Amino acid sequence: MKGPLGSFLPLRLLFREGLKQFTVNFWLQIISGRDAGQRILVQGEFTIGRDASNHLTFAGPEASLVSSNHATVTQNGDSLQIQDQGSTNGTFLNGEKVTQSALSHNQIISFGLNGPKVRVICSAPPQQTASLDSSETVRPPSVTADDVQSQRDRPTPFCRRIWRPGQLYHRPRSPNQFGRGGPTGG
Repeated sequence: MKGPLGSFLPLRLLFREGLKQFTVNFWLQIISGRDAGQRILVQGEFTIGRDASNHLTFAGPEASLVSSNHATVTQNGDSLQIQDQGSTNGTFLNGEKVTQSALSHNQIISFGLNGPKVRVICSAPPQQTASLDSSETVRPPSVTADDVQSQRDRPTPFCRRIWRPGQLYHRPRSPNQFGRGGPTGG
């Protein structure tokens, strides 16, 4: 068992409450490439590859290690399985090559050892809905203009800072610039 969610237990054990089972929703979250951060809901049989007929299609330079019909992820109730479809470069689960395997929350799937990566995300519906007393007031956290400005002035790993007299710019890095620091520290 690893982590607070027991990420190496089968999913059917993650959301068990006595004998009651919850319906589990599964997503694949893209964690590399141009669509990083995007989540795709998995239902039934879900195909992955370079071919446009797949549910999740990889294209562009990041797809060089992905086969046309690389793998299939299948949801069966509260469990999720992946099966490699005879891909050229293999399917890897947390860095280990697999041909077929059960999937658990927070595991990383790589299509080719250094190919595109997705994270398995699963969730159960809330156990109970919180009720608010009509006399209670819920207020969102306050955000000041200074908070927004400080976020704007902070570069991300994918930006570089460019200083021109009197102005500071944040420009996106091109792929060949990633990780190279310049005289401004960007």
